Amino acid sequence: MCIRIKTNDTWGNWMGPILWSHYGDNGTDGDGVEYIFAISQTKQAPTDNPHDWYDNEASKADTEHESFNKDEYIKEGSNGTWTDDPQEVPQGGTAWVSVRKKRNDDNPGSSETEDAYWHQYSNPTLWAYHAKDGVSNAITADVIGETKYLYLRDDGINKAYSGTAGLHLYNSGTEISFNHEFESLKCSDNSTASDWNTWFSYASNTISMTIPEGKLDMSNGKYWTLRVKLTPTDTAIQSNIRYVDIQFYGIVNGSGTNAVSYRLDTSASVINY
Repeated sequence: MCIRIKTNDTWGNWMGPILWSHYGDNGTDGDGVEYIFAISQTKQAPTDNPHDWYDNEASKADTEHESFNKDEYIKEGSNGTWTDDPQEVPQGGTAWVSVRKKRNDDNPGSSETEDAYWHQYSNPTLWAYHAKDGVSNAITADVIGETKYLYLRDDGINKAYSGTAGLHLYNSGTEISFNHEFESLKCSDNSTASDWNTWFSYASNTISMTIPEGKLDMSNGKYWTLRVKLTPTDTAIQSNIRYVDIQFYGIVNGSGTNAVSYRLDTSASVINY
């Protein structure tokens, strides 16, 4: 590319040509641009600021500039804080980047190769941040078979029932272990039943249920809810308690009553008497 500068409404002569770009290699700095990287364990930029490494851009004759003008320059004594390549960001850490550019603006009459020099590094800016693993909103509970139906006697009281339900707890999709507690069994009218906690047991992600006859009043559409509390065994996430509900509904005229089944056949061609 070529460039010219306008001063006091008057355009100067074209300067150049200078290199604008070319097809580069993956993983390398571009022409006239260099990046360096640093890691900190806080959200504060490193105190070793590359912007302060060199500040005498006005004079290329400065002896310090000779080393600063080398490609991939990192100041000696930076204690390994800054590197030419990005580093792995540890958990909770922060990565920073500083950039500098090479420009041919000291002597417009010279070629890019002879006269270009590196300018100051920029102040560090945030490059990447490694957040801590999230857990609070990732804990989910799942119950398989959360709705149960109990056959009822003519007076609306339950007949004997036995069944199972599956119980699981997950952290971001991975199943985890937990402690359980059968917290309550309540009717939709807020009444309770005596000795209810002896009807339920838990083992290997399965709740076993054995409800004796005559224990639950399910007349007039009443239903019962078993609430189970799940607490992760991992102490780091034990505050993430979850609850599941298993509900019991009544079915009238159920098991043990004679029944008749009918079928309507619309394609019959012969009827025998």
